[in-house]
Amino acid sequence: MKSYIQILTTPTADTSGTILLLHFDNKRYLIGNITEGTQRAIVQIGARVLKTNEIFMTGRAEWANMGGLIGMILTLADSSASSAQSKEEERKKGSKGFKQNFNNVAAAEKTKFTIFGAPNLNYTLAAARRFVFRKGMPLETREITDRDATRDAAGAWLPTWFDDNIRLWSMAILPSRSGAEGVNDLSKGTVSPRKRSFDMLNGVESANGSYRDEQEKRSMCDQLTKSVVSAMFSSSWRLDSLVEMPLKEVQLPAALFVRDPETKETKRYAGPMPGGAQEIPDITVLVRRPWPGAQIADLPPTTPSMEAISYVIRNHPQRGRFRPDRAIALGVERGRNWNELTNGRSVVNKDGMTITSDMVLEPGKQGGGVVIADLPTEDYVEAFVAREELKSKDVMDGVGAFFWLLGPGVSSNPTLRRFMDEMKHLKHIVSSKDHCPNRLALDSVASSTLRLRQIDPARYPTPIYDNDTVPQADPKTRGLTIDPLPAYATVAERGQVLQLEPTFELQEHHIVPVLDTKAVIEETSGEVLQLATAAQEAINEDRQELDLWANSIPNKDAEIIALGTGSALPSKYRNVSATLLRIPGAFIAHTSLPKSFKT
Repeated sequence: MKSYIQILTTPTADTSGTILLLHFDNKRYLIGNITEGTQRAIVQIGARVLKTNEIFMTGRAEWANMGGLIGMILTLADSSASSAQSKEEERKKGSKGFKQNFNNVAAAEKTKFTIFGAPNLNYTLAAARRFVFRKGMPLETREITDRDATRDAAGAWLPTWFDDNIRLWSMAILPSRSGAEGVNDLSKGTVSPRKRSFDMLNGVESANGSYRDEQEKRSMCDQLTKSVVSAMFSSSWRLDSLVEMPLKEVQLPAALFVRDPETKETKRYAGPMPGGAQEIPDITVLVRRPWPGAQIADLPPTTPSMEAISYVIRNHPQRGRFRPDRAIALGVERGRNWNELTNGRSVVNKDGMTITSDMVLEPGKQGGGVVIADLPTEDYVEAFVAREELKSKDVMDGVGAFFWLLGPGVSSNPTLRRFMDEMKHLKHIVSSKDHCPNRLALDSVASSTLRLRQIDPARYPTPIYDNDTVPQADPKTRGLTIDPLPAYATVAERGQVLQLEPTFELQEHHIVPVLDTKAVIEETSGEVLQLATAAQEAINEDRQELDLWANSIPNKDAEIIALGTGSALPSKYRNVSATLLRIPGAFIAHTSLPKSFKT
Protein backbone atom coordinates (compact mmCIF):
# COMPACT_ATOMS: atom_id res chain seq x y z
CA MET A 1 0.00 0.00 0.00
CA LYS A 2 1.36 3.41 -0.94
CA SER A 3 2.02 5.76 1.97
CA TYR A 4 3.71 9.12 2.30
CA ILE A 5 4.16 12.14 4.57
CA GLN A 6 3.42 15.59 3.17
CA ILE A 7 4.43 18.89 4.77
CA LEU A 8 1.31 21.08 4.96
CA THR A 9 2.78 24.07 6.81
CA THR A 10 6.12 25.47 7.91
CA PRO A 11 6.67 28.26 10.49
CA THR A 12 5.49 31.56 8.99
CA ALA A 13 3.45 34.59 10.04
CA ASP A 14 0.37 32.84 8.60
CA THR A 15 1.04 29.43 10.17
CA SER A 16 3.24 29.51 13.24
CA GLY A 17 3.86 25.75 13.43
CA THR A 18 4.59 22.68 11.33
CA ILE A 19 1.90 20.22 10.26
CA LEU A 20 2.57 16.86 8.62
CA LEU A 21 -0.04 14.65 6.94
CA LEU A 22 0.63 10.91 6.98
CA HIS A 23 -1.36 9.50 4.07
CA PHE A 24 -2.64 5.98 3.44
CA ASP A 25 -5.35 5.08 0.95
CA ASN A 26 -7.70 4.10 3.76
CA LYS A 27 -6.72 6.62 6.42
CA ARG A 28 -4.95 9.91 7.25
CA TYR A 29 -3.04 11.08 10.34
CA LEU A 30 -2.18 14.66 11.35
CA ILE A 31 1.14 15.14 13.13
CA GLY A 32 2.70 18.29 14.56
CA ASN A 33 1.46 21.67 15.83
CA ILE A 34 -2.25 22.39 15.28
CA THR A 35 -1.81 26.16 15.43
CA GLU A 36 -4.21 28.97 14.62
CA GLY A 37 -4.76 29.09 10.87
CA THR A 38 -4.13 25.38 10.36
CA GLN A 39 -7.55 24.65 8.85
CA ARG A 40 -7.30 27.44 6.30
CA ALA A 41 -3.78 26.36 5.37
CA ILE A 42 -5.02 22.81 4.78
CA VAL A 43 -7.86 24.08 2.59
CA GLN A 44 -5.38 26.27 0.71
CA ILE A 45 -3.00 23.44 -0.11
CA GLY A 46 -5.89 21.15 -1.04
CA ALA A 47 -5.04 18.33 1.38
CA ARG A 48 -7.79 15.81 2.13
CA VAL A 49 -8.15 15.10 5.85
CA LEU A 50 -11.62 13.51 5.79
CA LYS A 51 -10.36 10.07 6.84
CA THR A 52 -8.42 11.45 9.81
CA ASN A 53 -9.30 9.89 13.16
CA GLU A 54 -6.00 10.44 15.00
CA ILE A 55 -4.03 13.61 15.70
CA PHE A 56 -0.52 13.32 17.13
CA MET A 57 0.39 16.64 18.76
CA THR A 58 4.10 17.35 19.09
CA GLY A 59 5.97 19.71 21.39
CA ARG A 60 4.54 21.23 24.55
CA ALA A 61 0.88 21.70 25.45
CA GLU A 62 0.79 25.47 24.98
CA TRP A 63 -1.40 27.81 22.98
CA ALA A 64 1.30 28.47 20.36
CA ASN A 65 1.15 24.76 19.43
CA MET A 66 -2.56 24.02 19.79
CA GLY A 67 -4.50 27.24 19.15
CA GLY A 68 -6.29 25.63 16.20
CA LEU A 69 -7.01 22.26 17.81
CA ILE A 70 -10.58 22.94 18.90
CA GLY A 71 -11.58 24.19 15.46
CA MET A 72 -9.85 21.21 13.85
CA ILE A 73 -11.84 18.78 16.03
CA LEU A 74 -15.09 20.42 14.94
CA THR A 75 -13.98 20.36 11.29
CA LEU A 76 -13.23 16.64 11.35
CA ALA A 77 -16.47 15.84 13.18
CA ASP A 78 -18.69 17.90 10.86
CA SER A 79 -16.91 16.69 7.73
CA SER A 80 -17.32 13.07 8.79
CA ALA A 81 -21.04 13.48 9.44
CA SER A 82 -21.60 15.41 6.19
CA SER A 83 -19.75 12.79 4.15
CA ALA A 84 -21.82 9.98 5.62
CA GLN A 85 -25.05 11.85 4.97
CA SER A 86 -24.08 12.50 1.34
CA LYS A 87 -23.22 8.84 0.74
CA GLU A 88 -26.53 7.80 2.27
CA GLU A 89 -28.46 10.16 0.01
CA GLU A 90 -26.58 8.96 -3.09
CA ARG A 91 -27.32 5.35 -2.21
CA LYS A 92 -30.99 6.19 -1.76
CA LYS A 93 -31.24 7.90 -5.15
CA GLY A 94 -29.46 5.07 -6.92
CA SER A 95 -31.73 2.26 -5.72
CA LYS A 96 -35.46 1.85 -6.31
CA GLY A 97 -37.49 1.31 -3.21
CA PHE A 98 -34.40 1.76 -1.07
CA LYS A 99 -35.21 2.27 2.57
CA GLN A 100 -32.78 4.80 4.01
CA ASN A 101 -30.54 3.29 6.62
CA PHE A 102 -29.72 5.97 9.15
CA ASN A 103 -27.47 3.59 11.06
CA ASN A 104 -24.65 4.41 8.65
CA VAL A 105 -25.05 8.13 9.37
CA ALA A 106 -25.23 7.52 13.10
CA ALA A 107 -22.07 5.41 12.94
CA ALA A 108 -20.22 8.18 11.11
CA GLU A 109 -21.42 10.80 13.58
CA LYS A 110 -20.02 8.63 16.36
CA THR A 111 -16.64 8.11 14.70
CA LYS A 112 -14.08 7.99 17.46
CA PHE A 113 -11.35 10.62 17.39
CA THR A 114 -8.14 10.21 19.37
CA ILE A 115 -5.74 13.04 20.18
CA PHE A 116 -2.25 12.42 21.57
CA GLY A 117 -0.32 15.20 23.24
CA ALA A 118 1.57 16.50 26.23
CA PRO A 119 0.06 16.71 29.73
CA ASN A 120 -2.54 19.50 30.07
CA LEU A 121 -4.15 18.49 26.77
CA ASN A 122 -7.40 17.75 28.61
CA TYR A 123 -7.10 21.00 30.55
CA THR A 124 -6.84 23.00 27.32
CA LEU A 125 -9.88 21.33 25.78
CA ALA A 126 -11.90 21.68 28.99
CA ALA A 127 -11.27 25.43 28.95
CA ALA A 128 -13.51 25.57 25.85
CA ARG A 129 -16.46 23.93 27.62
CA ARG A 130 -18.52 27.13 27.48
CA PHE A 131 -18.72 27.25 23.69
CA VAL A 132 -17.86 23.77 22.34
CA PHE A 133 -20.51 21.06 22.39
CA ARG A 134 -20.64 18.08 20.04
CA LYS A 135 -22.68 15.34 21.64
CA GLY A 136 -22.38 11.84 20.26
CA MET A 137 -18.84 12.40 18.97
CA PRO A 138 -16.59 10.20 21.15
CA LEU A 139 -13.26 11.88 21.72
CA GLU A 140 -10.38 10.15 23.47
CA THR A 141 -7.36 12.08 24.68
CA ARG A 142 -4.02 10.47 25.47
CA GLU A 143 -1.70 12.63 27.56
CA ILE A 144 1.77 11.23 26.98
CA THR A 145 4.30 10.88 29.78
CA ASP A 146 7.42 8.79 30.26
CA ARG A 147 5.22 6.10 31.82
CA ASP A 148 4.05 5.26 28.29
CA ALA A 149 7.55 4.08 27.32
CA THR A 150 7.51 0.38 28.32
CA ARG A 151 9.36 -2.81 27.38
CA ASP A 152 8.29 -6.40 26.97
CA ALA A 153 9.76 -9.37 28.84
CA ALA A 154 12.64 -9.58 26.36
CA GLY A 155 13.53 -5.91 26.85
CA ALA A 156 12.16 -4.67 23.50
CA TRP A 157 10.39 -1.31 23.45
CA LEU A 158 6.63 -1.71 23.06
CA PRO A 159 4.70 0.65 20.78
CA THR A 160 2.67 3.29 22.59
CA TRP A 161 -0.09 2.84 20.02
CA PHE A 162 -0.74 0.94 16.79
CA ASP A 163 -3.44 0.22 14.26
CA ASP A 164 -3.67 -1.62 10.92
CA ASN A 165 -1.29 0.84 9.24
CA ILE A 166 1.33 2.05 11.70
CA ARG A 167 3.11 1.48 14.98
CA LEU A 168 4.02 4.49 17.10
CA TRP A 169 6.52 5.03 19.90
CA SER A 170 6.10 8.27 21.85
CA MET A 171 8.84 10.12 23.72
CA ALA A 172 8.06 12.70 26.40
CA ILE A 173 11.17 14.90 26.65
CA LEU A 174 11.79 17.08 29.70
CA PRO A 175 14.20 20.03 29.61
CA SER A 176 17.61 19.53 31.18
CA ARG A 177 17.33 22.68 33.32
CA SER A 178 14.77 22.90 36.10
CA GLY A 179 14.51 26.65 35.58
CA ALA A 180 13.53 26.35 31.94
CA GLU A 181 11.03 28.75 30.45
CA GLY A 182 7.42 28.19 31.43
CA VAL A 183 7.87 26.50 34.86
CA ASN A 184 5.45 27.78 37.46
CA ASP A 185 4.74 26.66 40.99
CA LEU A 186 1.37 24.92 41.26
CA SER A 187 0.90 26.30 44.75
CA LYS A 188 0.70 29.85 43.37
CA GLY A 189 -2.63 29.14 41.67
CA THR A 190 -5.89 30.11 43.34
CA VAL A 191 -9.54 29.23 42.89
CA SER A 192 -12.28 31.75 43.54
CA PRO A 193 -14.19 30.76 46.72
CA ARG A 194 -17.42 32.02 45.14
CA LYS A 195 -17.30 29.40 42.40
CA ARG A 196 -18.16 25.75 42.72
CA SER A 197 -15.04 23.64 42.40
CA PHE A 198 -14.53 19.98 41.60
CA ASP A 199 -14.35 19.18 45.33
CA MET A 200 -17.76 20.60 46.14
CA LEU A 201 -19.41 18.89 43.17
CA ASN A 202 -17.87 15.49 43.77
CA GLY A 203 -17.36 15.40 47.53
CA VAL A 204 -13.63 14.68 47.42
CA GLU A 205 -12.31 17.66 49.34
CA SER A 206 -10.09 16.86 52.28
CA ALA A 207 -11.48 17.06 55.79
CA ASN A 208 -9.82 20.40 56.52
CA GLY A 209 -10.96 21.89 53.21
CA SER A 210 -7.59 21.57 51.46
CA TYR A 211 -5.71 19.02 49.38
CA ARG A 212 -3.48 16.56 51.23
CA ASP A 213 -0.61 17.12 48.81
CA GLU A 214 0.18 18.42 45.35
CA GLN A 215 -0.01 14.93 43.82
CA GLU A 216 -3.60 14.59 45.01
CA LYS A 217 -4.34 18.04 43.66
CA ARG A 218 -3.00 17.07 40.25
CA SER A 219 -5.00 13.84 40.29
CA MET A 220 -8.19 15.73 41.14
CA CYS A 221 -7.56 18.17 38.30
CA ASP A 222 -7.01 15.30 35.86
CA GLN A 223 -10.29 13.65 36.90
CA LEU A 224 -12.15 16.91 36.50
CA THR A 225 -10.81 17.81 33.07
CA LYS A 226 -11.38 14.29 31.73
CA SER A 227 -15.00 14.35 32.89
CA VAL A 228 -15.56 17.78 31.33
CA VAL A 229 -14.06 16.74 27.98
CA SER A 230 -16.18 13.59 28.01
CA ALA A 231 -19.29 15.71 28.59
CA MET A 232 -18.32 18.06 25.76
CA PHE A 233 -18.07 15.32 23.12
CA SER A 234 -19.81 12.17 24.34
CA SER A 235 -22.80 13.54 26.22
CA SER A 236 -26.42 12.50 25.66
CA TRP A 237 -27.58 15.87 27.06
CA ARG A 238 -30.50 17.63 25.35
CA LEU A 239 -31.63 21.20 25.82
CA ASP A 240 -35.32 20.27 25.99
CA SER A 241 -35.00 17.26 28.31
CA LEU A 242 -36.57 17.46 31.79
CA VAL A 243 -35.70 15.36 34.81
CA GLU A 244 -37.67 14.78 38.00
CA MET A 245 -36.23 16.12 41.23
CA PRO A 246 -37.56 16.88 44.74
CA LEU A 247 -38.27 20.59 44.97
CA LYS A 248 -36.12 20.95 48.09
CA GLU A 249 -33.04 19.66 46.18
CA VAL A 250 -33.29 22.09 43.26
CA GLN A 251 -30.39 24.50 42.90
CA LEU A 252 -31.47 27.95 41.78
CA PRO A 253 -31.58 29.68 39.42
CA ALA A 254 -33.51 27.12 37.39
CA ALA A 255 -36.76 26.94 35.42
CA LEU A 256 -39.19 24.60 37.22
CA PHE A 257 -42.15 22.74 35.76
CA VAL A 258 -44.86 20.43 37.09
CA ARG A 259 -47.12 17.94 35.33
CA ASP A 260 -50.87 18.43 35.66
CA PRO A 261 -52.25 15.25 37.34
CA GLU A 262 -55.38 15.28 35.19
CA THR A 263 -54.30 16.47 31.72
CA LYS A 264 -50.68 15.26 32.09
CA GLU A 265 -49.61 18.52 30.47
CA THR A 266 -46.42 20.23 31.59
CA LYS A 267 -46.75 23.75 32.94
CA ARG A 268 -44.54 26.27 34.72
CA TYR A 269 -44.30 25.90 38.50
CA ALA A 270 -45.42 29.10 40.25
CA GLY A 271 -45.32 28.09 43.95
CA PRO A 272 -42.87 28.80 46.79
CA MET A 273 -39.22 28.42 45.82
CA PRO A 274 -36.31 26.95 47.83
CA GLY A 275 -34.50 29.52 49.93
CA GLY A 276 -37.54 31.81 50.19
CA ALA A 277 -39.55 32.92 53.21
CA GLN A 278 -42.43 30.53 52.50
CA GLU A 279 -42.34 26.86 53.38
CA ILE A 280 -41.87 24.76 50.26
CA PRO A 281 -44.18 21.80 49.57
CA ASP A 282 -42.86 18.24 49.54
CA ILE A 283 -43.37 17.69 45.81
CA THR A 284 -41.43 16.54 42.77
CA VAL A 285 -40.80 19.05 40.01
CA LEU A 286 -39.38 18.85 36.51
CA VAL A 287 -36.18 20.77 35.85
CA ARG A 288 -33.92 21.09 32.85
CA ARG A 289 -30.66 19.27 33.21
CA PRO A 290 -27.89 21.87 33.08
CA TRP A 291 -25.33 21.60 30.31
CA PRO A 292 -22.64 19.34 31.85
CA GLY A 293 -19.81 21.72 30.97
CA ALA A 294 -21.51 24.56 32.82
CA GLN A 295 -21.63 22.67 36.11
CA ILE A 296 -17.97 23.48 36.71
CA ALA A 297 -17.69 27.22 37.09
CA ASP A 298 -13.92 27.18 37.46
CA LEU A 299 -11.04 24.80 36.78
CA PRO A 300 -8.41 24.19 39.44
CA PRO A 301 -4.99 25.74 38.75
CA THR A 302 -2.44 23.53 37.09
CA THR A 303 1.26 23.51 36.31
CA PRO A 304 2.25 24.35 32.71
CA SER A 305 3.30 21.23 30.82
CA MET A 306 7.06 21.11 30.23
CA GLU A 307 7.15 17.78 28.36
CA ALA A 308 7.84 18.16 24.64
CA ILE A 309 6.45 15.18 22.73
CA SER A 310 8.27 13.47 19.85
CA TYR A 311 7.44 10.25 18.00
CA VAL A 312 8.87 7.36 16.06
CA ILE A 313 6.30 6.19 13.49
CA ARG A 314 6.76 3.09 11.37
CA ASN A 315 4.66 1.19 8.87
CA HIS A 316 4.06 -2.48 9.59
CA PRO A 317 6.58 -4.93 8.10
CA GLN A 318 5.93 -5.83 4.46
CA ARG A 319 5.69 -9.53 3.68
CA GLY A 320 7.56 -10.91 0.69
CA ARG A 321 6.03 -11.61 -2.72
CA PHE A 322 4.28 -14.95 -3.16
CA ARG A 323 6.07 -17.31 -5.55
CA PRO A 324 3.56 -19.58 -7.37
CA ASP A 325 6.36 -21.59 -8.94
CA ARG A 326 7.64 -22.61 -5.52
CA ALA A 327 4.14 -23.55 -4.35
CA ILE A 328 3.60 -25.75 -7.42
CA ALA A 329 7.01 -27.39 -6.99
CA LEU A 330 6.14 -28.18 -3.36
CA GLY A 331 2.85 -29.81 -4.36
CA VAL A 332 0.52 -27.16 -2.86
CA GLU A 333 -2.86 -27.08 -4.55
CA ARG A 334 -4.17 -23.76 -5.87
CA GLY A 335 -6.96 -21.86 -4.16
CA ARG A 336 -7.43 -21.74 -0.41
CA ASN A 337 -4.02 -23.22 0.41
CA TRP A 338 -2.23 -20.52 -1.59
CA ASN A 339 -4.23 -17.86 0.24
CA GLU A 340 -3.32 -19.37 3.61
CA LEU A 341 0.39 -19.35 2.74
CA THR A 342 0.16 -15.73 1.53
CA ASN A 343 -1.29 -14.76 4.92
CA GLY A 344 1.62 -16.40 6.77
CA ARG A 345 -0.07 -19.65 7.77
CA SER A 346 1.14 -23.21 7.14
CA VAL A 347 -0.70 -25.80 5.03
CA VAL A 348 -0.42 -29.51 4.23
CA ASN A 349 0.34 -30.46 0.61
CA LYS A 350 -1.10 -33.40 -1.30
CA ASP A 351 1.71 -35.65 -0.03
CA GLY A 352 0.93 -34.88 3.62
CA MET A 353 3.97 -32.60 4.14
CA THR A 354 3.63 -29.36 6.11
CA ILE A 355 4.53 -26.34 4.00
CA THR A 356 5.31 -23.09 5.83
CA SER A 357 4.83 -19.61 4.37
CA ASP A 358 8.56 -18.80 4.32
CA MET A 359 9.02 -21.68 1.84
CA VAL A 360 6.93 -19.90 -0.82
CA LEU A 361 7.38 -16.22 0.05
CA GLU A 362 10.30 -14.00 -0.82
CA PRO A 363 12.03 -12.31 2.14
CA GLY A 364 9.99 -9.45 3.60
CA LYS A 365 11.22 -6.03 4.66
CA GLN A 366 10.68 -3.63 7.48
CA GLY A 367 8.05 -0.93 6.93
CA GLY A 368 9.32 2.57 6.25
CA GLY A 369 9.37 4.97 9.17
CA VAL A 370 10.32 8.42 10.42
CA VAL A 371 11.23 10.20 13.64
CA ILE A 372 9.33 13.43 14.30
CA ALA A 373 11.44 15.39 16.81
CA ASP A 374 9.95 18.58 18.30
CA LEU A 375 12.54 20.46 20.37
CA PRO A 376 11.27 23.95 21.32
CA THR A 377 14.50 25.10 23.02
CA GLU A 378 18.08 23.91 23.41
CA ASP A 379 17.21 22.64 26.90
CA TYR A 380 15.54 19.62 25.30
CA VAL A 381 18.42 18.51 23.07
CA GLU A 382 20.49 16.47 25.54
CA ALA A 383 17.49 14.56 26.86
CA PHE A 384 16.32 13.77 23.33
CA VAL A 385 19.62 12.47 21.92
CA ALA A 386 20.05 10.32 25.04
CA ARG A 387 16.76 8.44 24.48
CA GLU A 388 17.36 4.69 24.38
CA GLU A 389 14.63 4.20 21.78
CA LEU A 390 16.78 6.01 19.20
CA LYS A 391 19.52 3.41 19.70
CA SER A 392 17.19 0.40 19.64
CA LYS A 393 17.06 -1.76 16.51
CA ASP A 394 13.53 -2.84 17.47
CA VAL A 395 12.37 0.77 17.16
CA MET A 396 14.65 2.29 14.51
CA ASP A 397 14.86 -0.59 12.01
CA GLY A 398 13.17 0.75 8.88
CA VAL A 399 13.36 4.43 9.89
CA GLY A 400 14.70 6.43 6.96
CA ALA A 401 14.34 10.07 7.99
CA PHE A 402 14.13 12.64 10.77
CA PHE A 403 11.66 15.50 10.68
CA TRP A 404 13.15 18.21 12.92
CA LEU A 405 10.62 20.72 14.32
CA LEU A 406 13.01 23.12 16.04
CA GLY A 407 12.70 26.33 18.03
CA PRO A 408 14.93 29.36 17.46
CA GLY A 409 18.64 28.59 17.75
CA VAL A 410 18.20 24.87 18.34
CA SER A 411 19.51 23.80 14.93
CA SER A 412 22.95 25.21 15.75
CA ASN A 413 23.27 23.35 19.05
CA PRO A 414 26.60 21.41 19.02
CA THR A 415 25.10 18.32 20.68
CA LEU A 416 22.32 18.17 18.12
CA ARG A 417 24.77 18.63 15.25
CA ARG A 418 26.89 15.73 16.52
CA PHE A 419 23.79 13.54 16.74
CA MET A 420 22.75 14.48 13.20
CA ASP A 421 26.26 13.62 11.97
CA GLU A 422 25.94 10.17 13.54
CA MET A 423 22.63 9.74 11.69
CA LYS A 424 23.70 11.30 8.39
CA HIS A 425 22.94 8.06 6.55
CA LEU A 426 19.28 9.01 7.06
CA LYS A 427 17.40 11.93 5.51
CA HIS A 428 16.99 15.07 7.67
CA ILE A 429 14.21 17.59 6.97
CA VAL A 430 14.42 20.71 9.16
CA SER A 431 11.42 22.97 9.84
CA SER A 432 12.46 26.02 11.83
CA LYS A 433 12.31 29.81 11.70
CA ASP A 434 16.10 29.62 11.51
CA HIS A 435 15.99 28.12 8.01
CA CYS A 436 12.42 28.47 6.63
CA PRO A 437 11.68 31.95 5.17
CA ASN A 438 8.54 33.79 6.23
CA ARG A 439 6.68 33.07 2.99
CA LEU A 440 2.97 33.57 2.36
CA ALA A 441 1.07 30.39 3.26
CA LEU A 442 -2.48 31.59 2.50
CA ASP A 443 -1.84 32.37 -1.18
CA SER A 444 -5.44 33.03 -2.22
CA VAL A 445 -6.33 35.52 0.49
CA ALA A 446 -2.94 37.25 0.07
CA SER A 447 -3.61 37.62 -3.67
CA SER A 448 -7.06 39.04 -2.94
CA THR A 449 -5.58 41.54 -0.47
CA LEU A 450 -2.91 42.65 -2.94
CA ARG A 451 -5.57 43.34 -5.58
CA LEU A 452 -7.80 45.23 -3.14
CA ARG A 453 -4.82 47.28 -2.00
CA GLN A 454 -4.57 48.75 -5.49
CA ILE A 455 -8.07 50.13 -4.99
CA ASP A 456 -7.89 51.10 -1.30
CA PRO A 457 -4.35 51.04 0.15
CA ALA A 458 -5.49 52.55 3.47
CA ARG A 459 -7.67 49.58 4.40
CA TYR A 460 -5.78 46.74 2.71
CA PRO A 461 -2.14 46.70 3.83
CA THR A 462 0.42 44.52 2.08
CA PRO A 463 0.74 41.15 3.90
CA ILE A 464 4.04 40.80 5.75
CA TYR A 465 6.31 38.25 4.10
CA ASP A 466 9.91 37.60 3.11
CA ASN A 467 10.70 34.89 0.58
CA ASP A 468 14.44 34.71 1.18
CA THR A 469 15.74 36.04 4.51
CA VAL A 470 16.66 33.55 7.23
CA PRO A 471 16.50 33.43 10.14
CA GLN A 472 13.10 35.08 10.17
CA ALA A 473 12.78 38.46 11.83
CA ASP A 474 11.52 37.37 15.23
CA PRO A 475 12.25 38.55 18.79
CA LYS A 476 13.39 35.02 19.70
CA THR A 477 15.89 34.87 16.82
CA ARG A 478 17.30 38.36 17.33
CA GLY A 479 21.02 38.25 18.03
CA LEU A 480 21.35 34.51 17.39
CA THR A 481 24.11 33.14 15.18
CA ILE A 482 22.57 30.46 13.00
CA ASP A 483 24.93 27.96 11.38
CA PRO A 484 24.06 26.69 7.88
CA LEU A 485 22.57 23.22 7.72
CA PRO A 486 24.90 20.35 6.79
CA ALA A 487 24.84 19.19 3.17
CA TYR A 488 22.83 16.05 4.00
CA ALA A 489 19.96 18.08 5.56
CA THR A 490 17.03 19.61 3.67
CA VAL A 491 14.97 22.68 4.55
CA ALA A 492 11.26 21.87 4.90
CA GLU A 493 9.07 23.24 2.09
CA ARG A 494 5.29 23.46 1.96
CA GLY A 495 3.96 20.58 -0.13
CA GLN A 496 7.16 18.53 0.07
CA VAL A 497 6.51 14.76 0.14
CA LEU A 498 8.48 11.98 1.80
CA GLN A 499 7.29 8.68 0.33
CA LEU A 500 7.51 5.72 2.71
CA GLU A 501 6.10 2.91 0.57
CA PRO A 502 6.62 1.25 -1.85
CA THR A 503 10.04 2.96 -1.97
CA PHE A 504 11.60 5.49 0.37
CA GLU A 505 12.01 8.77 -1.52
CA LEU A 506 12.02 12.54 -0.85
CA GLN A 507 9.96 14.13 -3.64
CA GLU A 508 10.32 17.81 -4.52
CA HIS A 509 7.83 18.12 -7.39
CA HIS A 510 4.86 18.67 -5.01
CA ILE A 511 6.43 21.78 -3.42
CA VAL A 512 4.06 24.77 -3.58
CA PRO A 513 5.73 27.54 -5.62
CA VAL A 514 6.36 30.90 -3.97
CA LEU A 515 3.53 33.35 -4.67
CA ASP A 516 4.52 35.78 -7.42
CA THR A 517 3.12 38.97 -5.92
CA LYS A 518 4.27 41.08 -8.87
CA ALA A 519 2.32 38.91 -11.30
CA VAL A 520 -0.77 39.10 -9.06
CA ILE A 521 -0.64 42.90 -9.09
CA GLU A 522 -0.18 43.02 -12.85
CA GLU A 523 -3.26 40.85 -13.37
CA THR A 524 -5.57 43.63 -12.18
CA SER A 525 -7.54 45.14 -15.04
CA GLY A 526 -6.54 48.67 -16.08
CA GLU A 527 -10.21 49.59 -16.33
CA VAL A 528 -10.71 48.63 -12.67
CA LEU A 529 -7.77 50.81 -11.64
CA GLN A 530 -9.12 53.76 -13.64
CA LEU A 531 -12.51 53.43 -11.94
CA ALA A 532 -10.82 53.24 -8.53
CA THR A 533 -8.78 56.37 -9.27
CA ALA A 534 -11.89 58.24 -10.38
CA ALA A 535 -13.69 57.21 -7.19
CA GLN A 536 -10.78 58.40 -5.03
CA GLU A 537 -10.70 61.74 -6.84
CA ALA A 538 -14.44 62.18 -6.32
CA ILE A 539 -14.03 61.49 -2.59
CA ASN A 540 -11.19 63.98 -2.31
CA GLU A 541 -13.28 66.66 -4.03
CA ASP A 542 -15.93 66.24 -1.35
CA ARG A 543 -13.39 65.82 1.49
CA GLN A 544 -14.42 69.00 3.28
CA GLU A 545 -18.10 68.10 3.29
CA LEU A 546 -17.30 64.54 4.41
CA ASP A 547 -15.19 65.82 7.30
CA LEU A 548 -17.98 68.15 8.43
CA TRP A 549 -20.42 65.23 8.31
CA ALA A 550 -18.05 62.92 10.20
CA ASN A 551 -17.57 65.51 12.95
CA SER A 552 -21.33 65.73 13.42
CA ILE A 553 -21.87 62.06 14.24
CA PRO A 554 -21.15 60.49 17.65
CA ASN A 555 -18.13 58.21 18.08
CA LYS A 556 -16.66 58.91 14.67
CA ASP A 557 -13.51 57.01 15.66
CA ALA A 558 -15.39 53.74 16.21
CA GLU A 559 -13.86 50.66 14.55
CA ILE A 560 -15.45 47.42 13.37
CA ILE A 561 -12.89 44.59 13.57
CA ALA A 562 -13.46 41.07 12.22
CA LEU A 563 -11.99 38.51 14.62
CA GLY A 564 -10.79 35.15 13.32
CA THR A 565 -11.99 32.82 16.05
CA GLY A 566 -12.60 29.08 15.80
CA SER A 567 -14.63 27.99 12.80
CA ALA A 568 -15.75 24.45 12.06
CA LEU A 569 -15.65 24.76 8.26
CA PRO A 570 -13.57 27.79 7.30
CA SER A 571 -12.81 28.77 3.72
CA LYS A 572 -9.39 29.81 2.50
CA TYR A 573 -10.66 33.39 2.13
CA ARG A 574 -12.67 33.87 5.32
CA ASN A 575 -12.51 32.56 8.86
CA VAL A 576 -14.57 34.99 10.93
CA SER A 577 -17.13 33.98 13.52
CA ALA A 578 -16.98 37.04 15.79
CA THR A 579 -16.91 40.81 15.34
CA LEU A 580 -15.46 43.45 17.67
CA LEU A 581 -16.90 46.96 17.73
CA ARG A 582 -14.28 49.19 19.36
CA ILE A 583 -15.40 52.64 20.51
CA PRO A 584 -12.99 54.99 22.34
CA GLY A 585 -14.07 55.05 25.97
CA ALA A 586 -16.33 52.00 25.66
CA PHE A 587 -16.13 48.30 24.85
CA ILE A 588 -18.84 46.49 22.92
CA ALA A 589 -18.33 43.06 21.41
CA HIS A 590 -20.67 41.06 19.23
CA THR A 591 -19.90 37.35 19.12
CA SER A 592 -21.52 34.75 16.91
CA LEU A 593 -22.47 31.71 19.01
CA PRO A 594 -24.03 28.34 18.17
CA LYS A 595 -27.82 28.41 18.04
CA SER A 596 -28.10 26.23 21.13
CA PHE A 597 -26.44 28.99 23.19
CA LYS A 598 -28.76 31.78 22.01
CA THR A 599 -31.81 30.64 23.94
